[in-house]
Amino acid sequence: MKTPWGNLDDLNLSDPAMAENILSADKHQLVEGLVVESLFDQFVENIPTALPEILPLDIETVVTDRGHEPDRWIAVVWARTRTPGLGRYLQALEKRFAVFLVERIEGHGFAGSRVREGKREKEPVPLDDLLSPLATALRTEFSVDHSVRDASRQRKAIWGFLMDQYGDRLAEHVLLPRLLINCGVQPWFRAVWNLDRIFVAEDGPWLFEVKHKFPYGSPLKFGINVGELNVLGMLASCGVRVLHTLMIKPRWSKEVGSMYMLNDLRARDRTAIIGRVLDEAAIAKIAGRVSGKSGADTTITGTSGGSLNYKPMLATEFSMFGVFSDKPSAVATRLAEEMAGKRSPSVTEDALRALRLVD
Repeated sequence: MKTPWGNLDDLNLSDPAMAENILSADKHQLVEGLVVESLFDQFVENIPTALPEILPLDIETVVTDRGHEPDRWIAVVWARTRTPGLGRYLQALEKRFAVFLVERIEGHGFAGSRVREGKREKEPVPLDDLLSPLATALRTEFSVDHSVRDASRQRKAIWGFLMDQYGDRLAEHVLLPRLLINCGVQPWFRAVWNLDRIFVAEDGPWLFEVKHKFPYGSPLKFGINVGELNVLGMLASCGVRVLHTLMIKPRWSKEVGSMYMLNDLRARDRTAIIGRVLDEAAIAKIAGRVSGKSGADTTITGTSGGSLNYKPMLATEFSMFGVFSDKPSAVATRLAEEMAGKRSPSVTEDALRALRLVD
């Protein structure tokens, strides 16, 4: 698999300089999002204790909308390890997606084949050979505009957190997923999304999403991109339910990075963790609302003149799970209860405004 730094198998992913190059190719907001996801994982890893029948899957999922039939929707699933529940997840996706299961083969990059009824049809072939027949355009190198790649914010997230937090797991859990998405799948398609973390419970698969945002408008609300909402709608129609979670930045400005949520003790007590279950009915309700339009900085490449349509979600439609300084086990219990249909207290505008940091 080709990357801007050479073939994947020739890269020294244990070299910190190479790691920085790979991560710095993405938007600074995305790199900061990796920090937030790692923090959220420390809450999520306690969920199996609160909900023993739930199984985490050690996978990465990348989906794309080709915009036309047949096989309009594609899901590429990298199973780092084969764990119980993987087959159930693949079979659920097959209801609406053409599913491809890939693995990393030393010396051969990523390779895979299509899945039918939860099992591979054929022997794996290189990822480019797998995806090129389905491509919506000639292979185009992924590139992010410099306007959304603030080097200072990137370095703070990379060296101030990611390097130390992941250690020798950085390549497997951070670098390779970014390379798979940016260099393996994205070059063949125009619209690509990755799914955060998948669990399989007795009632079926769950997607756990986490974003770091702050509210806007009156009444207070959060935006969700129309493309992402369409993906969630497709997943819901497959029986995959979504726990959409937000860590609320106490400084309500996109000009400020997210690292202060770690370094400022006041911020830890003021970073709310809120969320809601998105099923087919909830997604349809949101999809029916009037769209807004966000700026180029919200697009995946940040290209000048670009924009994305989004739908509003009212802050009061979310449940309050706690704040960043709470015990992970307590937050995990509330997350598990939300999944089971026992809602936590609803978010109030007064509560969010009281948590806001204004210097």
